[in-house]
Amino acid sequence: MSQVQEQPHSVKAGERYRHYKGGLYEIICQAIQESDLSPVVVYRPLSGDTHTAWTRPMSVFF
Repeated sequence: MSQVQEQPHSVKAGERYRHYKGGLYEIICQAIQESDLSPVVVYRPLSGDTHTAWTRPMSVFF
């Protein structure tokens, strides 16, 4: 079994981030992508469709 990749950044549930285009997002949790064991961030927008969760690789989230 492969090892989980180390995470260069860490995020905490409930933290909020503003996207460079202006959107505000809340972190739900960190997770592991099943296909390659890379770390991902699970987040949701705080405006618009706030009931949909999204994921983005940790390496490109920041």
